[in-house]
Amino acid sequence: MPTGITLAGRGSLRADGKVYNCTKIDPAIGNEKREKLAGLGGVAGDKVTPVAPKCDATIIVTPDVSVAALGMLQNIVLEVSMADGRNYVFIGASVTEPPKHSATDGTCDVSFEALAGMEV
Repeated sequence: MPTGITLAGRGSLRADGKVYNCTKIDPAIGNEKREKLAGLGGVAGDKVTPVAPKCDATIIVTPDVSVAALGMLQNIVLEVSMADGRNYVFIGASVTEPPKHSATDGTCDVSFEALAGMEV
């Protein structure tokens, strides 16, 4: 039975006070990567590597969206609102590489990494 709630689809980013509508957002709040270490005597334990929080998004480019301005974002608070109602906040977020603007569908791919990330 349909509930009327959208569980997938568009969401939005608020970056440096400006809202960007997105067709795709992939937040990862970061934590640790764990892998087992094996030695001559078998598995010896875990190797733990810190993982920075990151967020990849595909932004809908409209006349008020500056791709150049997106590429200069650094050390900002990035707020993510997903279509299912979940929200994430990334502190100290910076763009990791120049955004890519696609003429195919009028979108721009952008990636951020941050000092801290959390679901709110």
